[in-house]
Amino acid sequence: MTSVSFSYPDFESAEFLKDHVQKVLNFYRGRALDPSGGFFHGFEDDGTLFDEDFRHLVSSCRFIFNFAGAYCREGNHQDLALAKHGLRFLTSAHQMPDGFYAWELTAGQVSDGRAMAYGHAFVLFAAAHALQ
Repeated sequence: MTSVSFSYPDFESAEFLKDHVQKVLNFYRGRALDPSGGFFHGFEDDGTLFDEDFRHLVSSCRFIFNFAGAYCREGNHQDLALAKHGLRFLTSAHQMPDGFYAWELTAGQVSDGRAMAYGHAFVLFAAAHALQ
């Protein structure tokens, strides 16, 4: 039996974290934008899109604050445009007539309309980052 040597990255290293964030952003920048609204969420590790229709509130919000944060750090106007695109989708598709935000959407329609506190915390976090 052979043993495999493995070591974890230094998760506390600023350089590791910056590099990791950049890799995540680069993964999504070229493929996540859904021109009809919001972002595609269902990707394989190799970038293959496996679900064009499903949207989750927390993931929709994460795209917004990731791109807004990238704009604040790097000043890339593409990231600002992506954050605004996500915010428009959040307020037009996830937001329901009662003002709450739907937990899940499928093909642009509410598939789970529960108003989850956890999801609404992400809405506030995304909106705050988008306004910076």
